[in-house]
Amino acid sequence: MKKLMTTALSLAILSTGIANAANTIVDQAEKATKGMNPSTADLLNARNLINEALQNPEFSNDARTYYVAGTIEMKLYDNGFNAQMLGAENAETDPLNLGAELMNGYNYYLQALPLDSLPDAKGKIKPKYSKNIQKAIKDHILDFYRVGEGYLQAGKAYPEAYNAFITFANQPEENLKDVKASNPMLIPYAYFNAGLNAFNAQEFDKSAEAFKNSRLTGFEGPDPYNNEIAAWYGVVRTDENRVNEAKQNIKAVAQAGYDAFGLEQPIFFTNLINAMVQDGENAQALAKVNEMISQYPDNPNLYGLLGFIYSEDNQDDLSLDAYQKAVSQQDVPAEVYKNASNKFLRVGRDKWNALDFTSSTINQDKQDIKAQYFDKSLEYANKAKKALKEGEYDPDIDNLIDSVNYIIETNF
Repeated sequence: MKKLMTTALSLAILSTGIANAANTIVDQAEKATKGMNPSTADLLNARNLINEALQNPEFSNDARTYYVAGTIEMKLYDNGFNAQMLGAENAETDPLNLGAELMNGYNYYLQALPLDSLPDAKGKIKPKYSKNIQKAIKDHILDFYRVGEGYLQAGKAYPEAYNAFITFANQPEENLKDVKASNPMLIPYAYFNAGLNAFNAQEFDKSAEAFKNSRLTGFEGPDPYNNEIAAWYGVVRTDENRVNEAKQNIKAVAQAGYDAFGLEQPIFFTNLINAMVQDGENAQALAKVNEMISQYPDNPNLYGLLGFIYSEDNQDDLSLDAYQKAVSQQDVPAEVYKNASNKFLRVGRDKWNALDFTSSTINQDKQDIKAQYFDKSLEYANKAKKALKEGEYDPDIDNLIDSVNYIIETNF
């Protein structure tokens, strides 16, 4: 019994010794953060100490440990930022180091907050560090945007720059109040940058969400709408099981874009009509296009959409008439010419395949098809190529020209 009691006492002393040692490490680490201008050397030593404490199970669930860890990183960032403002160029001012310090500090703070709100032995919640944490984050709010830009310049677009921009833009209203008052466009630009970074990394869900937030927070212009649609097409390319989800989101973005820009940006109305047709709402789409044509009777895009809807309804004659009406307008876009060319080519092939080659009028029938369909298809394809903006290239147009030329050269 005496031996057992001695062993138990030894274990208790050992356990207390570990806790006290760990506590001493945290105390020593925290000392380096005190004062107005702690030195970088002291803070780096403190970082080593706190990393030891974080590895100790006695302290790995202690709010204070993460609070001190976060404060060390924030102080290191402050020193580096101040040195950068004075023109220094060294490891302390390296954008990657600055970014890591700020983001690591923030993440340590996030780990500290829930631990700081745990009830004590009496069941009471008495936060010790939360107020200081919230103040530190708010004081560094613009630094998250700066760090995002620094990561971009250093070629670290994703996940580094993305995380920094999203962290900035997703802050609670209280933290962004001053930003909104002085430079409100930083928030939609942060979301927009995050969207681009995620898109280029093929993180299409994150990209779509960021672009959505960019337009909802006031980004001026159509780019977030266009890019959000592109991101949802990216989702489909990577997961065919999400086609219906993507279609509905594309439809919603297209509607929002059309509501915001009208026919000034025809891509949104085009996407909206396309989404309606894909949902089987052909009659509604037709009514919507005809309503717009009554308001804008000289708009080639609208007649092109009319041709598209009729084509989907297998009403070829009406489709061809609509496309001819479209290409007879002024300032016809390349896409409208291309779609008209493609429709005349497809109908021409169908007519050709239906010919009775034993008929006495076969030669005239062939020439009629050439004149009515293949010649027009070639004409519109060539006009589509000329209508491309400077520097643009569309391989589909070249393929159309090659296809029609081959048919004409082979059969006539």
